[in-house]
Amino acid sequence: MSLILAFLFLSSCSQFEANEKQEQEPIIGQATMTAAFDGYLHFTDNCIIVRPEGEKGVQLAILGDQVISDLTENSLVYEGKKYTEGNYIRVGGGGVGDSAAFKKEHNLNECSDLEIFIPN
Repeated sequence: MSLILAFLFLSSCSQFEANEKQEQEPIIGQATMTAAFDGYLHFTDNCIIVRPEGEKGVQLAILGDQVISDLTENSLVYEGKKYTEGNYIRVGGGGVGDSAAFKKEHNLNECSDLEIFIPN
């Protein structure tokens, strides 16, 4: 029995040493999340909101990059089409992980604690 335990101990030590000597290269990659969000367009308290029926919705972040243009108090142009209050819209883009920090960094209005969606 002691011979078996000694063998197991030695083999486990040699496996540990072999794994310890291997150099691990870091895995480097970029991940981007793209999605589409659709719902009805609402303009409230200087916020642009896309809200599916019966749901909370998201706040669109307009960062000055011509994706959404001709922005007025109650209309916008997205992909060459004009949308106004209550129109159904499908917007491609991605969400933001930490909405509060993003809003502060980009000086965006607080819109009912909605998540941020950046159109692309």
